[in-house]
Amino acid sequence: MKSEAVYLLSCLLKNQGVDIEFSHQSREFSKQYGVTLSTVTALFSTLKKTQSLIVKEQYSLRGRGQYAYTLTKNTLLNHDEFGLLDKITQTENPAVTRLLKNDVSELIEVESSEDTQIKRRQSFRAANRLFLVVLLLHANELGVIEEVSSTRIRKMMGGISAARFKSQLNTLKAMGLIKAHVSGLTGKALFGRTKGSYYLNIEHPFLKSSFEGVSSLLLDFNRILYPYNESTEVKCLFDAYAHTWCIREQRTDLRKLEHYRWPEVMGGVMEDFPTQCVIHFFRNRALQDQMHQWVCQVASAFILKPASNLTDLTVNQCSDRLAKLLSFSKVVPMTRRRTVLSIFSTYQQVRLKFNSTYYLADVFSMDEPKDASQSYWHYVLLTRLIMKLGLNMASHYQKLLALGGIKGMNARQCAIIPLKREGDFCFQYELRFTQPEEPQRTIQVTVNAKEEVSLMISGERQEAQLPIQEIHRAFRSNPARS
Repeated sequence: MKSEAVYLLSCLLKNQGVDIEFSHQSREFSKQYGVTLSTVTALFSTLKKTQSLIVKEQYSLRGRGQYAYTLTKNTLLNHDEFGLLDKITQTENPAVTRLLKNDVSELIEVESSEDTQIKRRQSFRAANRLFLVVLLLHANELGVIEEVSSTRIRKMMGGISAARFKSQLNTLKAMGLIKAHVSGLTGKALFGRTKGSYYLNIEHPFLKSSFEGVSSLLLDFNRILYPYNESTEVKCLFDAYAHTWCIREQRTDLRKLEHYRWPEVMGGVMEDFPTQCVIHFFRNRALQDQMHQWVCQVASAFILKPASNLTDLTVNQCSDRLAKLLSFSKVVPMTRRRTVLSIFSTYQQVRLKFNSTYYLADVFSMDEPKDASQSYWHYVLLTRLIMKLGLNMASHYQKLLALGGIKGMNARQCAIIPLKREGDFCFQYELRFTQPEEPQRTIQVTVNAKEEVSLMISGERQEAQLPIQEIHRAFRSNPARS
């Protein structure tokens, strides 16, 4: 079944239901749901073959033949391998409902320009609508889709090709419906096989009603550059690897690495850190987005359950979310785990594999590894480094939230959005969160060319301007240095 047919079937299930008779001509279905006549014919033929559609011939007073249709319970049994159709029948998501009614006028109409005085229509085909439906149905309450592979999405959309998937994704990005995307990949030395992540633009007018309870913080530097927004922490590490790599000897120049001047972005984390044990993880730049997302996820977990400094961290007090992000299974690819654990006894190997607290205890320990040359300890130190970077990042956002009047946040969910950089620079920072029993709040902090900082809370501009020093202090607070 092609993606257009999957979309049409989704529309019929949502709007007509199961075991309920409805009557339309094929041409009417085509017009109502924005699909071709051949799609209608092909879908009905497929459904009849699997006894998922009952067709009764009727006759109007004019004598023209017309049919009555009934979708049966076999529809879900025979055509819902991935549970998509079941989700569609149960969802009350406003954006999904509109997509399945083909109510997308505000997405496809662009206001007329002064030159032409004519409204231009953008293409937003049935396959585009289906893709957005799939993302919305798999998004959490913050508009974030994690751990859903592109292969699975392609299968849910009727088995579209990788090239068509990419085209569909680019269409949603171009229309401003997707704010950020981190591709899935397979890392041989790190992570293993990972799935992609998608961050919907919940401020888009079409999607806003589906995320009404989400609060947000947005800091916009308006392309004003400071030492702390000139890059990301992870990119600095990849740059350090490139700068200290000796091409002639095909190894890292440890002397260069020892005297490497780390940018202010790193927040002093690399001081006295055994960088030589982890620098090789920053060789493959294809991993850069995944690693930056990792830091953002760890920071989000620290915002949900704050820790003022590293000495506050204990395994027993670690949240399930943070424990998963800092786990052995998260960091070490499955194909390398046996080799990495080979330095331990069989009993210790089993313990490390099946009880995450032992690996976490090594990560949280501030002691130097017993044998830093072993690859196991390299992974431990890398995880510790990401944890420290995440703690610093969390501190920045907590101080920015305080500027917006949120000093103690009791959030249910929280996500730092890994926004696309402008070249090397990071001019925008975004945090989304939900607070039970608290009103939705949007905090916008904007820096202009005169270094004046304006604050807007839930659409209301605050009279008092913030001094730029407050922003500087927020980014220069680095608890992980302690």
